[in-house]
Amino acid sequence: MLYSLAGLRTGAEQEDYLNRILKNYPDSPYAARALGRLAWNAYEKKDYETAAARFEKVVDTETDPQKQTRARFALAESYRFSEHWKLSLENFQTLEKSLNKTTESYGVSDEALRFNRPFLEKSVFYQGACLAKLGKTESAVQTFERFIENFQTSEFLPQARLALGSALMDLKRYDDALAALVPFDENSDRKFLEPVLYYRGQAYFETGRYDKSIQCLETLLNNWPESSFYFEAKLVQGRAYAAAGKNADAVRVLSDILNFASDEQLLNRASLELGRAQTDPAEKLASFQRVALLADPDNPEEAPLIAQALFESLPLYLELNRPQDLLTDSSRLLEKFPTFAIRLRAQASDAGKTDEINTLRTQAREQLAKQEEKGTANERE
Repeated sequence: MLYSLAGLRTGAEQEDYLNRILKNYPDSPYAARALGRLAWNAYEKKDYETAAARFEKVVDTETDPQKQTRARFALAESYRFSEHWKLSLENFQTLEKSLNKTTESYGVSDEALRFNRPFLEKSVFYQGACLAKLGKTESAVQTFERFIENFQTSEFLPQARLALGSALMDLKRYDDALAALVPFDENSDRKFLEPVLYYRGQAYFETGRYDKSIQCLETLLNNWPESSFYFEAKLVQGRAYAAAGKNADAVRVLSDILNFASDEQLLNRASLELGRAQTDPAEKLASFQRVALLADPDNPEEAPLIAQALFESLPLYLELNRPQDLLTDSSRLLEKFPTFAIRLRAQASDAGKTDEINTLRTQAREQLAKQEEKGTANERE
């Protein structure tokens, strides 16, 4: 009677009836049905933490194979949506094993196989997605490759190819990423083509094919100026122009980021690249100093930018005859960013050279001494 009454109610009133069944009649066949309904209620309301806790109990008690499959998939999805990647991965793996076992069993009907197929496809695809989120990128690549090989007719095939390309980019396997993205062309859906063009542009840049990188990114920028990839594409394109020796174009593109973007970290990255593209020493120094002075040293993603900007400023101070500023900034670099300085020293010692920073400091002291001598001589005159 309580279960029937629950069917006539919605929301909190329905859940009250279902919870009364669980509390007062835990051994009743209706308890399992009530638990399942409560789990699906939470799932449909996108309360995934609650849904996961409830589905954990459902998968332990459900005996109907199709309901068990649905519940296990919903459990894995609940963990995925709540970003519990390890638990989600484990449940998708469990689901795949159970579905494969069913497929290999004797006398399984075509109807059961058709029912299982989409759950099997998704369980493999989302394993790859979870592995990527967990930083297990090599395993993610292998999983996406397995998906592409085994599910050629799946509606998830384009997503798997894009995810494979993205994972290969993370591994810096740029030629492999380009190969994985070959099936996409100008007729592909925009939701795939936008990231594909960005990944291609980046891969071409990283492999020294600067003109192809520029052209590919230009297509993205022209077709979708409102794209979420817009400024990142501009940044890579600016770097490609600079690497190709087209400094004026690099300055133009990177200046667009500084003029129109709002994200501070992006602005600092663009300013650093702008300084590298500029040819006038004073302009280069101004771009580097924008980063050195305005970026947040307490932000772990911005601190390396500050260190790099300080380091690249040092030879410019010598060129502009500003030795005291070199000494000041090099002291800040050594004191505030010691790991950066250690890395530079390691690179220098590996090459059998003197510490770069200390060499520049020595040159600055010599330049400063000459300035002081010149000033003393002028005073005497």
